[in-house]
Amino acid sequence: MIEVQQALRLVLENLPAPRTEEVALSAALGCRLAEDVCSDMELPPFPRAMMDGFALRAGDVRHAPVE
Repeated sequence: MIEVQQALRLVLENLPAPRTEEVALSAALGCRLAEDVCSDMELPPFPRAMMDGFALRAGDVRHAPVE
């Protein structure tokens, strides 16, 4: 048996070189990005909290669905 690190090195050394291609967003399922994607505008275009969410009290939703 070989060490995990040696096995990993062998696998990585024998991978084919990565290739890139442009595909439509609708055809991109299963693909991965070759580079970072950044927007040229902020969305939404107004100040917002870094995290959006809401809180519930357990007692209020014990018998869900409720209003």
